[in-house]
Amino acid sequence: QRQKGRRKAGDDEVYEYLKLSSLPPPAQCSPDKLFCAYAVIGEFSHPRPTKGQDLSVTMTLFDETCPQGLKCSLLMAEGRIPKVRRVGDIARIHRFRVGSYGGDTQIQASRAMVCDLIMGE
Repeated sequence: QRQKGRRKAGDDEVYEYLKLSSLPPPAQCSPDKLFCAYAVIGEFSHPRPTKGQDLSVTMTLFDETCPQGLKCSLLMAEGRIPKVRRVGDIARIHRFRVGSYGGDTQIQASRAMVCDLIMGE
């Protein structure tokens, strides 16, 4: 699924929303490569404070191509951090990085990342 976004006045940028299984391994991702996806939220933690001014949230994300789930670790300002209500909420994760932690692939926040929630039933 492709959606258009705006980078600067007059410049259209096309965003491609990938299935989780289509994300490349972290070793093949440059630090400036950003991705977009929709996913269902499985396990999650509520926002918790860090040593700095940001909050931390961890989630496990699923889609039909990734039944084992993919970890998502976000460190963001209070006004930007997703407020997950329950398992089954759907997230639109826009402009994230793919990284690894402890040998596992995970979704990581970028400065430009947006995470919108579509509440589950």
